[in-house]
Amino acid sequence: MRDFLISNKNNSYCSILLLLCLNHLLSVAPVIAQPKRPVREEKITLQAALNRLENHYAARLVYIEKDIPDMHVPAIKWSGDFGTDLQQQLLNSGLKATKISDKQYVLNKITSSDHTVLTSIKWTQGIVRSLNKNLPLEGATVRAENSGIIVHTDKNGAFKIPTGDHETVKIAYIGLKQQVLLPEAGMLLNVFLAPEQVHLNTVEIFSNTDFMDYMKKPDLSHDLQRVQLNETGRSSLPQSLNFSYSNINVGHYAIDNVASYLDPIRLNGQDADYIVVLIEGKKRHLFSGLNLNYTTGMGFSGVDLETIPQNFIQKIEVHPAQQSIIFGSESVGGAINFKFDTLFRGFNFRQQSGVTTRGDGLTNVSSLRYATGLPWSDKAFLDLSFTYKNQQSTNRSNAYGGLVYRSASDTSSLNKLIFSNAGEKISENKRLDDSLVSARQFNRNVARYGDGKSNNLSLWFHTSNPIGKTWKLYSFGGISSRNIRTYGFYRFPNDAKSSTPIYPDGYLPEDPASLKDAAITAGLSKNTGGYAIDVSTTYGRNAFSTSTENTVNPSMGLSSPTSFYLGKTTYSQLVNDITVNKTYRWREQVHLSTLHLGGQLINSRYQIEAGDESSYLDANAAGTPVEELKLSGTNGHLGFSPSNAVDQRRNQAALFGQATFSLNKYTEAGMGLRYENSTLFAAQTALSFDIKRVLGPYVILHATYNQSSKIPGLQQLYFSQTQYQFFPRDGISDVYKIMQVSSLSPLAADLGIPALQPERAREFHFSVNFSKDRFSLYALYNRIQMNNRLMVSGRRLSQEEELPFLRENYGVDAIQYFRNIPGSTTHVLQLIGGYILPLSGYSEKLVFQGDLAWNKTSLYTGPATTATAVAADRTFTGIVEDGQPKLKAIGKINYQSKTMSIFLRDTYFGPVWYRDSRPELDQYFKGKVITDLGASWQKNRSLLFTLAFNNLFNIYPDKVVENKALNTDRTFGNQIVYSRQTSQFGIYGTYVSLSIDYKW
Repeated sequence: MRDFLISNKNNSYCSILLLLCLNHLLSVAPVIAQPKRPVREEKITLQAALNRLENHYAARLVYIEKDIPDMHVPAIKWSGDFGTDLQQQLLNSGLKATKISDKQYVLNKITSSDHTVLTSIKWTQGIVRSLNKNLPLEGATVRAENSGIIVHTDKNGAFKIPTGDHETVKIAYIGLKQQVLLPEAGMLLNVFLAPEQVHLNTVEIFSNTDFMDYMKKPDLSHDLQRVQLNETGRSSLPQSLNFSYSNINVGHYAIDNVASYLDPIRLNGQDADYIVVLIEGKKRHLFSGLNLNYTTGMGFSGVDLETIPQNFIQKIEVHPAQQSIIFGSESVGGAINFKFDTLFRGFNFRQQSGVTTRGDGLTNVSSLRYATGLPWSDKAFLDLSFTYKNQQSTNRSNAYGGLVYRSASDTSSLNKLIFSNAGEKISENKRLDDSLVSARQFNRNVARYGDGKSNNLSLWFHTSNPIGKTWKLYSFGGISSRNIRTYGFYRFPNDAKSSTPIYPDGYLPEDPASLKDAAITAGLSKNTGGYAIDVSTTYGRNAFSTSTENTVNPSMGLSSPTSFYLGKTTYSQLVNDITVNKTYRWREQVHLSTLHLGGQLINSRYQIEAGDESSYLDANAAGTPVEELKLSGTNGHLGFSPSNAVDQRRNQAALFGQATFSLNKYTEAGMGLRYENSTLFAAQTALSFDIKRVLGPYVILHATYNQSSKIPGLQQLYFSQTQYQFFPRDGISDVYKIMQVSSLSPLAADLGIPALQPERAREFHFSVNFSKDRFSLYALYNRIQMNNRLMVSGRRLSQEEELPFLRENYGVDAIQYFRNIPGSTTHVLQLIGGYILPLSGYSEKLVFQGDLAWNKTSLYTGPATTATAVAADRTFTGIVEDGQPKLKAIGKINYQSKTMSIFLRDTYFGPVWYRDSRPELDQYFKGKVITDLGASWQKNRSLLFTLAFNNLFNIYPDKVVENKALNTDRTFGNQIVYSRQTSQFGIYGTYVSLSIDYKW
């Protein structure tokens, strides 16, 4: 064996030597065999080569696709330099590359004379300066909207950027107000950026520009979130806000009353009447109804945002700091300004359809917009909008599990010998009732709890016409009509007070309502030579009329009608504005930088119209024993009586001024003063101070102090009505007759109810804005101190010693009214961040957005004296302090390419509490995460498809839990399992929508 191994080893060495010698001979010998076949060089299309270059170098090429020849080029031999490799690929292509930056080139056709010709792309160039300092701005951001190309100005403020026909250019610089321009061919732009006004401390959260635009704006307006309205998938504008901005909370209640007609909105933890809503900077009128449901926003009205045309909106600005100097005392909680798109021309049709996964709530929204230039000026335009929205109802109620025909008192009539204890009697009573239910084929699924059915039609216009070289005449406005049908609680035949032989098996009241809204603004403005002058008039009117059907006035017996007109509320407002702004040139010493002066005349009118007599009539015969009395008035919603009817006006006049001073090149300080006089109340003043500091090119610090007064609204002063209200008391849900008393009424004087006083507000606001490259961060802290805070009192029961005449004279169980409590304090923290991660150059990107807000309101209700004890009602204070999430967070990832956008958004709604009159019946509702998923695909510049899944995992709020030990019935016999007092995000479940957007 050993010899064999040695032999094989030697043979191996010999073989290796032989192979080495042979290889050497072949390498030096002349080739006499057949010539070697040449290796075929790999080639790819020029288009593919350009795509590879963009991906490899994370760069951007701008070109017209039809100009790229259909040719093959050698595979790229990577040199490590983008420009070198690009020039190599363009050899013999007839194209020339023009460098914009190290990562951006424009490809142009080359003529025989080597002159660059590009059919649709032109060059736009100019110089950017600061208006007040007249200094060139180095590093200003210049962006072409369609292509997405971004360049920065050089040390002389100069820039040069390729743009297409009718392509807008945005120019921004930190601390200065952004400009949007539509340059003409060959025009040299001289751009002056003015300082951001002191009061414009805003966060822009929506943009309805072209396809999937996202751009941070490095100035004080904190442009951190730009989301198309149709991307949210929600057809309701308030709910779109709710899922896009953490500092806004919008309750969505399935309650048959004002809360179901108007989603109550909160900003900075403040209710709707503390928020000014503006359209193009003009004050919007209030909704005429008054929310007296035990929900967030109780005692307030707000603006009906559903009347604003979504297809007109270009962006929505949120002003998180108090704006009382410019907009008045109603802006304690901030302001929301809707800006219209003025650049669109042509037709735009949009169809959105959606439905819940339960098959209800089908919603169709159809809108058509037409905008055209006017022949006498290239700056004149007319924009028209038509929108129709139809929404079917939803129902999230359960089958009724209680007694239908027999009542709990019937147990006493059962034979004591057969049923010896209470438990047996209750069981037997239920068995007998079930047999009646079966015999009469009664359907226990009679309740309705969810969104009502609605139809909404609106027509809007917007126009602007230049007058001479510096003046502009503008106008906008519209009308809308919304019809809603909601449902009350089922009235079972075993309720002796509400039963009627007209409906022997009970009845479900249906409540149709009609909302009519109209508004128009006309104004004249001038902006030249550092002056901006604006004079305008805005008129708005909202009318809210209600009816009820399929119900009765039980006290009228068989003579009762089954449908009733309940009356109407109307609110109208005429606002005359004049403002003058002057911007001053920069000087080295301390000097006045901007001056803002103005005045307002506001005329408001509030009306209540009485309903049918049968809607409020008490037809019980005199002397009827209390136990035999039937409910008076319409069972469901009572109508307004003639004693409730009002027609009141209020005039307000205000003068204001605001000045900004440049302390040095990086620091500005400002102050403002407003004087306002009105009927019924003494003159009120507002005062503000602020300071703004720019730290380098990326950071702005801003601090403000505001002090103002807010007078009570007309609704809060004059509204009065008796209502039937369903709510749990001591754990048992029942219907109670409650009278809302006006503090100006004779009854209020008899009861010692004090007159309402103006509220006093003090706010401290501090914010930090950081913006660099593709990253933006914004943080704020607000502290709002309210004295004499206005709220609805607790219920004063007719059983109280001093109030027995209420039941005798008015037939009510309790009264409530508006009153001032000592005060409240609100703390707000908010943090917003955004980052853009380019993929494949700038043709694809990932956009990361985060938005978190925390707020806490504490009420100070004062000592528990007879006059103030009602203000400390646990349920009412709990609505303000715990009825909405204190913590809310939104996280979003958005993939964007030239033709597609895909987003994933998680919204966390923090926990809420329901406080009962008895602490042992309080309930805690856990925080929930709502996930939205959507995708948009743009076939071309004209056609856009969007598919969205809202609440992807079908999340609902926690259900109401009964306390068996205390034998509670807070769910009305298991009908209503979701809270009627608190709302985090509504009770829709999963909602799927598809929209088609077509422009031509």
